[in-house]
Amino acid sequence: MNTYPRYYDDPYQKTLETTVRSVEGSEVILTETIFYPEGGGQGGDWGTVNECKVTDTIKNKEGEIIHFVENPTFGVGDSVTLKLDWKRRYHFMKNHTAQHTASGLLYSRFGIGTVSVHLGNEVMTIEIDRDELSDSIGYELQSLVNAIILEGHEVTAEEQSHEDAEKLGLRRSIKVDGDVRLIHVDDVDTIACGGLHVRNTREIELFLSQGQGRIRGHVRLIFIVGEVAWQRIHENKNIVDELGTLYSAP
Repeated sequence: MNTYPRYYDDPYQKTLETTVRSVEGSEVILTETIFYPEGGGQGGDWGTVNECKVTDTIKNKEGEIIHFVENPTFGVGDSVTLKLDWKRRYHFMKNHTAQHTASGLLYSRFGIGTVSVHLGNEVMTIEIDRDELSDSIGYELQSLVNAIILEGHEVTAEEQSHEDAEKLGLRRSIKVDGDVRLIHVDDVDTIACGGLHVRNTREIELFLSQGQGRIRGHVRLIFIVGEVAWQRIHENKNIVDELGTLYSAP
C-alpha cells in the first residue's frame, strides 16, 4: 500500500496528522502525506514531521514517497504532525503554473514546443525545440504571460482515461500509462502533469524574462516569477541609483 498523496486533494493544505509506516535511518514512509516528492522539474517539499526537519521528499522506484528526516524521534505506528515549508511549496506552485502558461503560449502563438523544464529555487527555465530565438520573442512572451496573470485565468486539475486524453491533441505526448492527470489553464493550456499549481494565474504575480542560454543544442529560456521577480526589480533599481550617485549621473 503506497502513501496516499493528500497534496492532490488540496495543494494548499499546510499541516496534517498521519501515522508512521516505516523508519529506516533518515528515510520515513507515512500513511498519507502533504509533502510533494521531487518530479516533473519540481523540487521535493521540505518542512517538519513532529518538529524533526524534512530535508527532501522523493518517490522511489517502487512508487513509495520517501521523506528524508533528520534524526527522527518517532517510530512505526506513531501518530505524527506534518508541517509544510509553505514558502518553498508556494514558490514552486507559482513557477509551475507560470511555466505551463508560457509553454502553452509558446506553442499556440509561435509554434514552439517545450522539450524540458526546470523549476529552481530562483530561476525557472524552459528548453524549447529551437536552436535559436530572437530576444524580441522572449520579451513578447513576457508581455503575453503577464497579461494572462492580470486577467486571472482559473487553473484546474482533472483525471481522464489515457484514451480520452490522447484524443485532446495535447502539445506534448503523454508519458504515463493508465489514467492521466490533466492541468487546465483556462483558455491558455491543457497538458498532462503530475505537479502542483495555483488556483488562479493572478497568484503568479509577475513573470520576467532573464534572457536565454543553450543546452543540448537547444535554446533554454530563463525566467523569474513572483516574489523573486519583485526582489530582482528592487535590487536592480538600487544598483542604478548607486551608479547614478557614484558617477553624478542621475
